[in-house]
Formats: sequence, C-alpha cells, structure tokens
Amino acid sequence: MSVKFSNYSMVSEETEERLWFDWCVFTDADDNTVNKINRVKYYLHPSFANPIRIQTNREHRFALVSNGWGEFSIAIEIEFLNGTIEHTKHWLKLFQGDNWPRKVRPEHLATSDHTEVYVLLCEGMYRWRKLKTIVEKTGLPEPRVREVLNSLEDDDLARKSSVRSIDGQELWSATTIVGVLPRL
Repeated sequence: MSVKFSNYSMVSEETEERLWFDWCVFTDADDNTVNKINRVKYYLHPSFANPIRIQTNREHRFALVSNGWGEFSIAIEIEFLNGTIEHTKHWLKLFQGDNWPRKVRPEHLATSDHTEVYVLLCEGMYRWRKLKTIVEKTGLPEPRVREVLNSLEDDDLARKSSVRSIDGQELWSATTIVGVLPRL
C-alpha cells in the first residue's frame, strides 16, 4: 500500500550548544488508507528513552509527538486491520523552518469559563500549564476545567501534552503556541 509519512517541527528551546525542537511525525496517507490502519510502531534513534513507540489514535493520523535536537531516520511498522504489516522509513526533518500549523486566537469563545481558561493557556512565559495551575488560577472546580479543556481540544484550540510534568501533572497549552495535531 506504501503509506507515506510527514512531520511538523518547531524550535522549543535555544541553548548555547544547540537548538531543541518539538516535533510530530504522522501518516499523511489519504483518509481511506488511514482508516485501514490498526496501529503504527515507530522505532526512534536508540538514544531516546523508550525508543519504540506505538500509536493507535487514528483520529490524529497515528501522530507521535516528541522532542530532540537532531534529524534521523525513523523506521516505521504499519499494522493494518486485516493483519498485514508494512515497513517504511521517514527522515525526521527539523531544520525546515517552523511548519507546525497553529490555530488563530478566536475573538469569542463559548462561555466565560472557556475564555478564562484559554486566556490563561496563552499568557505568561510558559508554553505549557499544569492542570493544577489552571484550576488554582481560575478558581473553577477541576471537573469543570477538564470539561472546558476537552471542549477547547475538540475545537483544536488547546492540546494536552503527550508527556507529564516532573511532578506527574497533566500539561495543557493553547494551539496558537504549540500547534495542532494532524486530524483525519
């Protein structure tokens, strides 16, 4: 079937030694092909913690989000719903300029709670906010904050990080800052 892959990248940190990038690799095959895939297994460079990563989220085109400083070839195993396996590779491109699509900040949101949470996600010097911080700063109950974040995520206005904070907290950001995930 020859499934093709692509990637987004953006600079996340600049140190004296190097640039660090956030990146997202995903299948850019047509929707019909994507709907035939069961899972995608990515084989990252061995210097990564947990270098074998399995993605099962078809809605986001089996996207894998990570970060690093160097380009490399990612070996990929695609398992189809009918049990067949396909192998391919994708060269992770980081130095292609910031090509991660971002959502424009909306003028109006559904409710005042949505506005309050969204503004908090956009403000300050941090790209990501802990769920606990969002709850504390808004004064909203955690279930309501989760409801609002999920609603913002459904509209591609917020994104939950694929990793947790050092203290194990969920992290969230506005997609105007960290970009949107690809969608089916």
